[in-house]
Amino acid sequence: MSVAVIIDDPVTDDQRLVSIPVASEQVFNELWIPASQELGLEFVPLFLGGVVIGKEELDDVLLELSKLKAWTMDQVQTEEINQMRSRIDRLIDELPKIVSSQTRVFIG
Repeated sequence: MSVAVIIDDPVTDDQRLVSIPVASEQVFNELWIPASQELGLEFVPLFLGGVVIGKEELDDVLLELSKLKAWTMDQVQTEEINQMRSRIDRLIDELPKIVSSQTRVFIG
């Protein structure tokens, strides 16, 4: 199993093709969850079970991802941490391009 971003209720073929990988379930449990708990994050832990993110939640999610990215900078730089930071960077870059008042994403 893995955690990824897809369009919630896609209406076009392009939207149906959107899939942004976040992490394998194992990596999410081993790195993302403990870091989220340490930082007191609200939305990121919900990614594991699945959560719909709309325009209303986007700023909060991006703030949490920025905090998580900063956390990765303070860790020993392993391949897993570097991959995590790369995935966070992509989420920070891509989510604002996708999420709108008409388009929500499912992360899970």
